[in-house]
Parts: sequence; structure tokens; C-alpha cells
Amino acid sequence: MNCREARARLLAGEEDVEVDQHVSSCPRCAEDVEQLVAMRATLADDAVWGEASLDLEDQIVNLISPAVAQTRRRSWRWAVAAALIVVVAGSAALLQSRTTQADWQTVLVGEGIAVGSTVTVEAFEHSRGTELVLTPTGLPAAPEGSYYELWFANDDSIVSAGTFATGFPVTLYIAALREDYPRMGVTIEKVDDDPSSSRNVVLRQP
Repeated sequence: MNCREARARLLAGEEDVEVDQHVSSCPRCAEDVEQLVAMRATLADDAVWGEASLDLEDQIVNLISPAVAQTRRRSWRWAVAAALIVVVAGSAALLQSRTTQADWQTVLVGEGIAVGSTVTVEAFEHSRGTELVLTPTGLPAAPEGSYYELWFANDDSIVSAGTFATGFPVTLYIAALREDYPRMGVTIEKVDDDPSSSRNVVLRQP
């Protein structure tokens, strides 16, 4: 089990031996576990949730890839749900504390299939992590069967900040701060069961 899976399951209230073992062996997750449990309490508040349309899952999956809608598996549905939990939790817990002025901003420059494009990243830092607003310019939609994923990195590890498929403004949330992960990049990922990075970077800081 990796950090991403453990945090998603903690947010979902799915604590078990596997999650406990990961937290006990991972100093970063152990440090953040109280905040994740607090975010889970926020998720349990009915005021956080609006009534979504019955076909919301189909809309999300179709946006990423029509092929996935026909062949989606239980693991993929769980991954979509986990991503939604992180986005909703970040938005609900942090929206009221967001300032009008970003704490920092950077521009990622495209290469490979994204050459000629840029993504402006505006960041709003909070006690529980960082809210990111991505504004792509000239970024093509991810090829069928794939999606874009934003990563934070330092010398020892990389952490996913979320996924997106096309060039509209996107809001993501990561339970980490820039001072801990000074580098950023976007990879192109295939729709599969592997949560690790493909290392196929298509946007990076100049």
C-alpha cells in the first residue's frame, strides 16, 4: 500500500490492519493522520454535500475516456471515488479560508505531446495543505485511455496532487506544502490499476 491509497482510505473511513501498518511505518502519513481524520469528520457533515446527479460517475468517466465507460472495473470506480473525496474534502474545508491573492504562482511549460502549451498554477496554502488552481493554455485533451497527473517532488519522493483530462481551469488539493516538495511536474498516465507515476513528464518548471 502506498501513501495515496492509505490517505484515501483514511478519508473514506476504511481503516484496517493494512492501513494501520502503513501509517505505523510511514513517518509522513503518521504526522498527517490526525488532519486526515479531521477532514473525514468534515466529509461526514451533511452541509458539505450537495445532491449530485445520478449519472455523475458516468459523466466523469466519459470525460476521461469513452472507452473506460464501457470497460470500467471496480478498482477504477474506487479510484474515481477516492479522487472525488480528496477534491471535495479540500474544497469544503478550505474554500472559506482562501485569500484572493495566491500565496505563490508558477508556470509549467509543455514538452512532448504538450509542446507549445503552458499551465499556470496558482497556489493557496492552508494549515492542512495546498489548494491549486490550474489554468492551461493550449494544452490538448489527454489522448484516449489516458489522463494528466500533477506531482509534487523532492529529493526523496513524489506525491500526486490529482488528475485532470483536458484544458479547462482545474482546482486540485494536496495535503502537502511547497516547502516540503519544491519541484512540480505533470505526467501523462494510462488508465490502469497502477497508481505510481509513469515518469513520462509532459509539463515541467523551466
